[in-house]
Amino acid sequence: MATAWIRCYSSVKNFGAIQVCEEPGTDLANVTFSTTERSVVIPEGVKYVGISASADFHYKVGGSTVTAATTDLKVSSSNAPYFVGVSPGQYIAFIAAA
Repeated sequence: MATAWIRCYSSVKNFGAIQVCEEPGTDLANVTFSTTERSVVIPEGVKYVGISASADFHYKVGGSTVTAATTDLKVSSSNAPYFVGVSPGQYIAFIAAA
């Protein structure tokens, strides 16, 4: 079993050519997964999430029935945090990398 930690952000700051999510963020409930599992719903006001995980994973963002598959984008756990643009009401599904 692997664990994903998700931090939500509502704004970014520009530092020259670099955009950085502005802390403090708000943490969502952790997601424990091996087969496909999804996060709790992304709350109002959130535009970006930062994801860290204890193992490599594939993910997919979508509605309440979203599922992840090993054909979805693979992310290495060493690339943490991994940032994704999201919309309120969406979910993030995870599955362990094959």
